[in-house]
Amino acid sequence: MIIQKYRIDGEYAVTGEISNNNKVYEGNIVLNPEGIKRLYSQLYAEILNKD
Repeated sequence: MIIQKYRIDGEYAVTGEISNNNKVYEGNIVLNPEGIKRLYSQLYAEILNKD
């Protein structure tokens, strides 16, 4: 038996926030606009550091 916390579709994984502004991406990753900005800037920094 696997016990997991119940999650509502569209719930932002980091804060649990449910909003119409949240976006669902491949792999059911849910991000709000602020999370999208943070992820983008971190990924962009990683790309720049690898060159």
